[in-house]
Amino acid sequence: LALPATAILPRLARAASPWAPVTPPRLESLLSVADFEAAARAVLPPAHFAFLATGVDDDRTVGWNHEAYSQLEINVRRFADVSRTDLRVTMFGTHWPTPVYLSAVGSQRAFHPEAELATARAAASRSALMMLSSAGSTGPEDVMAARGAPVWQQIYPTDDLEVTRAIIERAERAGASAIALTVDNHHPRFNETLARAIPNDPRICTDCHVNNSHDFVRKAPLYQGIDVSHVQELTQPSAITWHFLDRVRGFVKGKLLVKGIM
Repeated sequence: LALPATAILPRLARAASPWAPVTPPRLESLLSVADFEAAARAVLPPAHFAFLATGVDDDRTVGWNHEAYSQLEINVRRFADVSRTDLRVTMFGTHWPTPVYLSAVGSQRAFHPEAELATARAAASRSALMMLSSAGSTGPEDVMAARGAPVWQQIYPTDDLEVTRAIIERAERAGASAIALTVDNHHPRFNETLARAIPNDPRICTDCHVNNSHDFVRKAPLYQGIDVSHVQELTQPSAITWHFLDRVRGFVKGKLLVKGIM
């Protein structure tokens, strides 16, 4: 099976032991989105880069994703005027200039000191939809102020349903136009590239973020000011039933999306 070169980047990264410094490429030399992965590898600490580059179970999911997207082709039509193209899309009554959006990525301060605020300003500059992770480094109020418009709030439900209700209410008070409930969260899972990178990173991870769901809700900004003393873990997929979804639907005043259906 022939895969694009970018499909094996995580494998190449994990093969580099120790993680030797790499000279960052010049910005003007980056010609595609995939080129930014090599640039990130050069400037990010090993574990932080691996958090972005890793897949699941021997990184097979990374290769599968690249292979699946490589099957998509543009349907070329001749004798058609394409001097003007229209990528606009309407979703849930909101008009967007393109169908591209910024999905939820947690702990963004690990990659940039301004974290989700910088991402929100980038989204605002292109009028793009943004989804904020419940593991974000910044609270929803500040993110939506930086975006200048509502964002979607992704949530990991916990085993304390009152905490789930409280974070939904906080996000909606801040102006979230939709709540995206993640239903495929599962711990533990094996992220091989990340597991190989952590021993090569001399920093203490817990100095800036947490690595388990028990402590996650005690430090993530979305959960600040909420009583999380009874939380033991994030809700596992086996507990997310139709009844559970119905309870969450009762908490959400606006739109509820389900994220992670396969």
